[in-house]
Amino acid sequence: MRSRNARGQSGTYHPLVKALHWGIFVAMAGQYGLAWLMPKAHRGTPPDALLSAHDSLGLLLVVLTLLRLAVRALTQSPRPSRGAAPWQTGLAHFTHVTLYAAVLLTATMGWANAARRGWEISLFGLGPLPALCSQGDALCRSFAHYHHWAVYILAGLVGLHLLGVLFHMLLLRDQILVRMLPRSS
Repeated sequence: MRSRNARGQSGTYHPLVKALHWGIFVAMAGQYGLAWLMPKAHRGTPPDALLSAHDSLGLLLVVLTLLRLAVRALTQSPRPSRGAAPWQTGLAHFTHVTLYAAVLLTATMGWANAARRGWEISLFGLGPLPALCSQGDALCRSFAHYHHWAVYILAGLVGLHLLGVLFHMLLLRDQILVRMLPRSS
């Protein structure tokens, strides 16, 4: 399952890693778009189509992120850019790890918050998933507040990731972005 170039070196990410990366991007963009359209969920707010879609996209992000981590563990990642300073490699690693963690934590807190409201959670109507806590659970109630702030932290991490891409494209003029593009080899 390792993706290598003609010299036996990994030059791009494995095609499945790329597909999952861009799938996460599309799902996250949809999630933020839905969040702007959704009604504010107050006590007694029934889940409507937008809230259900938001929950499903959150669960999809968990599934895609876990799959991406699994595939990435089984495949070889490209080497860091030639001439990359240790701080750049360290910052890239930190950003990726915190992005994965933030996606998983944000979605899990949203799932717990929905469960404490008594909402049935499913992945696009494919059947109910277990509640992460009981309805009215005090700990899960706090997740509503943390979920709200985690969304902004996640957006900031995505912004840092995009700044890194722009830094490589415009200042270093290396091929870092090409390694993640769907049709690169």
